Amino acid sequence: MLLDQASRIYGGSDYFKPEHARVCYKRWKVLGELGRQEDAEKSASQALNLYETIQPDDTRELEALTDSDFDKKIMFWSR
Repeated sequence: MLLDQASRIYGGSDYFKPEHARVCYKRWKVLGELGRQEDAEKSASQALNLYETIQPDDTRELEALTDSDFDKKIMFWSR
């Protein structure tokens, strides 16, 4: 899956933390749709942990976050 490759690329640096958070969020959604709940939960936990480090004042649950919430934190040239 290309999201796995993106996770490996972005997961290696704190500089890419917003990109990695978005990849984990997207992976959570895709794996959930595929019925792979265990893997989806791992990605959900990772996405929320990363999001909380880049947006500490936002205390919403992952289910309340949207694509836009993750996209806003990424520099325009990485979108």
